[in-house]
Amino acid sequence: MGELSQDEERWLSLGREIDQKRKLENWKAYRNER
Repeated sequence: MGELSQDEERWLSLGREIDQKRKLENWKAYRNER
């Protein structure tokens, strides 16, 4: 596997950002249920 293209880099970082937001939302919802 060689270097990632710019588009792939952007896509991966975007996916990570979305994943972080989702985890944060899940955590808030979890906290609210208790």
